[in-house]
Amino acid sequence: METLVRTAGDEALLERECFAMACGERGCKLVRNKGLLEEIRNHFIRFLGGGEDVKVVAEGQPQTDA
Repeated sequence: METLVRTAGDEALLERECFAMACGERGCKLVRNKGLLEEIRNHFIRFLGGGEDVKVVAEGQPQTDA
């Protein structure tokens, strides 16, 4: 949560971004922020106790553009 609030600017801006995403508004800056995506992935990897191999996408699974 801290990462998202810091990236959005403050809690009010994060709430605004979440509302924009829920309304289907295109171009939400949090969704398009590749640095944020990587930081969140790294949080999950640390939380799950995995290594860099966790980032490898298995054959047949959808790829992301990040």
